[in-house]
Amino acid sequence: MHLALSLCLFSAAALPACPLTQEPVEPPQLIVAPPPPPPPEGWYALQDAENQLLSSRRNWHDWFLHVYPVNAELRWQHYGWTQQFGLGMQKAVQERKPLVLWLGNGHPLGATSSAGLAMRKVWVSASVTPLMDKLFPVADDLARLQSSTDPEAVYMRSVLAQDDASAHWSDGGVVVLSPSGKLLASCSQAAAQDDLAATLQKGLDAWQDLDAASRVALDAAKLEAPTRLENLFPHDGLALEVFLRDMPSTEGEILVATEVPRQEMWSRDYLWFSREEMLSILPPDSLRSREDHEIPAAVANRLARLALHDHLYGPGTPYAESDVITASITLRPNASTKTHRHFMIQGEIILIHENSDPPYGIKVQIWGRAQWERKGEHFSLMEILGEGMRLGVEPNSGRAQKNVGIAKRPLGFALRRVLSRAGWHQVPPSTFSQYPEGWPVGTEEVTEAH
Repeated sequence: MHLALSLCLFSAAALPACPLTQEPVEPPQLIVAPPPPPPPEGWYALQDAENQLLSSRRNWHDWFLHVYPVNAELRWQHYGWTQQFGLGMQKAVQERKPLVLWLGNGHPLGATSSAGLAMRKVWVSASVTPLMDKLFPVADDLARLQSSTDPEAVYMRSVLAQDDASAHWSDGGVVVLSPSGKLLASCSQAAAQDDLAATLQKGLDAWQDLDAASRVALDAAKLEAPTRLENLFPHDGLALEVFLRDMPSTEGEILVATEVPRQEMWSRDYLWFSREEMLSILPPDSLRSREDHEIPAAVANRLARLALHDHLYGPGTPYAESDVITASITLRPNASTKTHRHFMIQGEIILIHENSDPPYGIKVQIWGRAQWERKGEHFSLMEILGEGMRLGVEPNSGRAQKNVGIAKRPLGFALRRVLSRAGWHQVPPSTFSQYPEGWPVGTEEVTEAH
């Protein structure tokens, strides 16, 4: 009896009490970060690009010299071209010579068209060189002169109107005229490539028939050009000339740079940075030896987008900000003296334009060197090699039409710091329209200097 009662009491105590009614408890929600966006499709095609490149830290300067034109390729510029039509007219009066005006679709001394590139060889042919001593050479951008409304451009159009055929020039031409504005001879660039000497000689013969007063009369008011981009040249900043050339194919045996024949085709453009932008490139003087200094994104992105695109056989299509996947360029202090600071330059650029079918892009390896002059407070030397493997074909590059270098041929870019002495190298970048609005945007002192 007692045993049965004890079991009953134990059983009752072991049973749980009825729980109170409660609201259902929601399980804790896990906060999951959204997955990173997938890399652009073209990225995968460029992953192994470094394995196909020819340059390295040890041999980059040899390849820089491979891309940079040799003296024979630059003989055409030794005439000392004046880069502006109006300025050239005034100087021709002082020289008492007829003026030969080279007009290109794109400035002939900078990023000109394929016809302009071909003309560079014609200017130094044996039949032309003797005639150039009797002429005052001027080069200018026909597209600017045709579209601008300033007095210089309007006057230039009136000069060209003396030859009905000039209205049909699709890619520039050559004009011989007196400083008074009388057209003596002219031809399109296509015709000039066949017989430039004949046009020059025709102009010189017509010059001899002019009376003395007609030769040098000049209305300076007609030549005012307040909107010339050349006036913004960064004298106190940094100007780089940009040469582009195909590198040797990576297929088959690879020779050392000094033994590889240069590819015949090359092009040139310019890249400008204001003084404020140039100073942002310079590492602080307090940096410890060999400590990297990454240049600001705004500077690196402009160099990447506007210089490192394929304008070899055509104007190409500069990249947009949204196309920049990576633009990392660093300066590493190499040596320092009382007068100079020396740096090595290294970096990587990846540009991919996905919104096209198929996508296109480029991966560029950067090597270079720079020298900062303490007293002058400027870069007295800057040389940069960019070697890039292309993905697809950049629009307007001209490669599809020329059927050249479609696969496995790296692009070589040689960037070199230039000065402007008596106007030399004072040629606007072809991509200036994509610079920041109001450039140069900097200190009041810098702005007033321009």
